[in-house]
Amino acid sequence: MKIAFLITGHLRTIDKCYESFLKNVCIDNSDYDVFVHTWNTTDSKTKVWHKHKFKEHFNIEEKIKQIYKPKDYIIEKQDLSIYSKLKKNGANVSNISHYYSFYSFCKCYELIKKSNVKYNIIIKLRPDILFKTKIPIYLNSKFNIACNRVEWDKTIEDDWTRMKAIDIVYYGSMDIFQKLYDFKEEFFEKIFSNDSYIFQFTFNKLFEVNVLEYYYNKHWVIKR
Repeated sequence: MKIAFLITGHLRTIDKCYESFLKNVCIDNSDYDVFVHTWNTTDSKTKVWHKHKFKEHFNIEEKIKQIYKPKDYIIEKQDLSIYSKLKKNGANVSNISHYYSFYSFCKCYELIKKSNVKYNIIIKLRPDILFKTKIPIYLNSKFNIACNRVEWDKTIEDDWTRMKAIDIVYYGSMDIFQKLYDFKEEFFEKIFSNDSYIFQFTFNKLFEVNVLEYYYNKHWVIKR
């Protein structure tokens, strides 16, 4: 099985998380390549919804090469003019984060396309995720996302679109990722239109979604 890991976002707590990636995400006996899109700072320069701020500094390029040994990568300066435009347009903190998250996804996926390698599956994740247990991998035709709830409880009422922050860990075939990439113009239009639940809308419109029994805090967690 040929796998591409699509890793996006600020590196932040990568030193605390990368061993769990190697242990619980890198599938035994699989052939995989790593692709990375990140920024030239260890943490975001824009306002975010949480109060955590990563203050350590390190050589980002060296860290990527040392830990991931990527097939290809991009280190980019975050365009803060977009942040100003979105703020002026009245965008909330979540939608501003969504813009940069999806932009990073698109740039990283372009690296995969440029490689001209046919992968059986693409797994999208972030450098600051601690994987406590092995992530379940299914070779199916669905769009598979990790559950960001502690458990599947009645507050969701069997409606996965009520979950928030669903753009963190997901996987699927190359065809699925191409379809998501091709949706980028409409996605960014919704960002600038201040629509809500944009990732939920996008995933629900494009795919048959499978929410994995892989729960936040129990199986995986974001290390701030």
